[in-house]
Amino acid sequence: YYLDHVLPASYHYKIDPVGQDELWLFNETQLQNILGGEACMWTEYASRETVDSRIWPRALAVAERLWSPSVQKDEEFLYRRLFRMNRLFY
Repeated sequence: YYLDHVLPASYHYKIDPVGQDELWLFNETQLQNILGGEACMWTEYASRETVDSRIWPRALAVAERLWSPSVQKDEEFLYRRLFRMNRLFY
């Protein structure tokens, strides 16, 4: 996941690193070796003034995708939760 491009949180939320339709590609040992994911924030496209807006809310969408089951894909519910979280911070 790259957070530096201006893409909506839903874009990252839709990307499942190991989708249910791809599980057949891996054996049980390989699946157990998947430890997590990474969300990178490169600053070639961001400045000190815009870096926060590039990270939030995209990082939350990535975290939810990595920690949630593949079947959880309700973007509307994601945005409702993001709106609530945003109100807590600002």
